[in-house]
Amino acid sequence: MAYSLWLEPPTTDDLSSRVENFIVENAKNDVAFEPHVTLLGPIYHDSADESELVAKTARMVREIQREEGHKNKRRRFGEIRFPKGAQIGTTYFQCVYLEAEVTMNLIRAREKAIETFDVRDARRYVPHMSLVYGDYSRSERVRLTTKADEVFRKAFSLFNTDEENEDENFTGEAFEATSVSLWKTDVEDKSCKSWRKIKEFPL
Repeated sequence: MAYSLWLEPPTTDDLSSRVENFIVENAKNDVAFEPHVTLLGPIYHDSADESELVAKTARMVREIQREEGHKNKRRRFGEIRFPKGAQIGTTYFQCVYLEAEVTMNLIRAREKAIETFDVRDARRYVPHMSLVYGDYSRSERVRLTTKADEVFRKAFSLFNTDEENEDENFTGEAFEATSVSLWKTDVEDKSCKSWRKIKEFPL
């Protein structure tokens, strides 16, 4: 069975509600899923007993907290930012999406997840928040991307390259990552109807 680790925007977050609405409004054949950025997946686990996965995720989160606590006195994982407009993907699960900024927090967390679950993935990590799943034509993906750009703001000012003022000039989409969720995500189930959250772990 396949599982994944997700970073989900808080349900009270404005971005979460807008992404969820966009997913539902543009779902083909009622293919709906929760807004998220995948940290690692798929993680394959043969046993029906999920307690080992839960224990490993809990340990991983504790180690992330400990490492981030040394680097950041606020003990916060940080924001997940989306510095570009909507992107067109080439696969079913990356049809149309918002690409996330690759930060050191994300890289360290992913490396910790890979180490914890002993997963070796040769693909380049492209953290993102999917807006649409599906096998759409190129023209349909372009249409959906244009529609998404009307809903979601682009992030960094195109006219400001001053790194010192980067935070002040960030005007795009973002959410505060406050937890890691362990999900059961059967990649063969393209309807996503069998997907379910196993447990959420506060960061």
